[in-house]
Amino acid sequence: MTTLQIQTLQAGVAVVVSLVGPADMNNEAALERQVNRLTAARPAVVVLDLAGLTFLASMAVGQFVMLARSLKGWGGSVRVAAPSPQVRLVLERCRLGDTLPAFPSIEEALA
Repeated sequence: MTTLQIQTLQAGVAVVVSLVGPADMNNEAALERQVNRLTAARPAVVVLDLAGLTFLASMAVGQFVMLARSLKGWGGSVRVAAPSPQVRLVLERCRLGDTLPAFPSIEEALA
């Protein structure tokens, strides 16, 4: 079992969350805890750095959507940075471009 590594970094009014490894059923609890922390903190922007994400399960997509809906409630937003082609395909097939806009890099997602 591979563990999902989650790191956060404050970048002005934004929080960058870097995910490395698989976002699968084995790592659901850790991802859910992070989403709950972010929701409680009420940041203006969350950038999900997915450059190191190796697998994206539907439950993780659901957590991302819940986070985006929560932030939208107070005018915040969630952006995706540097998704791999496989992860980008999952998000596109779920038609989440409006909810989770994707950018090529963290810098562009923060701009």
